[in-house]
Amino acid sequence: MQSTPNNYLKLKDSAKFSSAPYVWERTKGRKHIVVIGTDHLLDPRSPMYRRMAAIFDRVQPQFILHESVAPDDLSTETRDQAIRRGADLGFTVQLARQLGIPTESGDAPAREEMNELLARHSASEVFVYLVSTRLVGSYRNPDLSEDAAEYPAFFDSQIIGNGVPVQEGWETWDGFLREYRRVAGRSLASKTWDPQLLDPTLNTSKLNEVARTSDALRDQFLLAAIRTSLQRYDRVIVVFGSAHVVELEPSLEEMLKNQH
Repeated sequence: MQSTPNNYLKLKDSAKFSSAPYVWERTKGRKHIVVIGTDHLLDPRSPMYRRMAAIFDRVQPQFILHESVAPDDLSTETRDQAIRRGADLGFTVQLARQLGIPTESGDAPAREEMNELLARHSASEVFVYLVSTRLVGSYRNPDLSEDAAEYPAFFDSQIIGNGVPVQEGWETWDGFLREYRRVAGRSLASKTWDPQLLDPTLNTSKLNEVARTSDALRDQFLLAAIRTSLQRYDRVIVVFGSAHVVELEPSLEEMLKNQH
């Protein structure tokens, strides 16, 4: 069973999102897999991280798959620094380094994701989505002045670098703000920034639609990465956003049933 964009709309009212983390855990023969569905929380005091640490301690994984790509220096931070900077990704790679456990991204390669997004959405929608999700981020009250300062380098690496066909004016922060207003139908301001615009389970803006396309593609790569990991290791932990985990549950059950 493959993930499709429309499947995400069926998850909106799932009770599985009520506590963090959401955990899908199975054993079959020697194989033990735990897929941890996380919220992207920047607070080191969140009980989610204590629960995750307890799972790591109990399972003693041989290998960890995680969401996104971790900067090389993220794992060298202290626990709290890693969480404040990288949320659940920071926690995961920092703890894995401390325990000597190899990690790998289970996410889709950037170019594969770009090709899929541009095939289904306009370049303008893809552009606004990428800046919103990767620079502004999925946290409330973002520091937009810091985002503006980082924007030129981000534009070169993430927009130009990933082959998004750009229009004149997009290379400036003001140009992005104008395009954001046109696509999202509202102005971007820190106090009113709503991360739900990027939530694939909702249908409030064009950005939700792009998020669904992105997440459905990424799920396919994650499922393939999990399958490969279980062929190589007996004890595997996966740390990914909770919506991905809930969406993939039927496919994970099917995959494990066919695991030899």
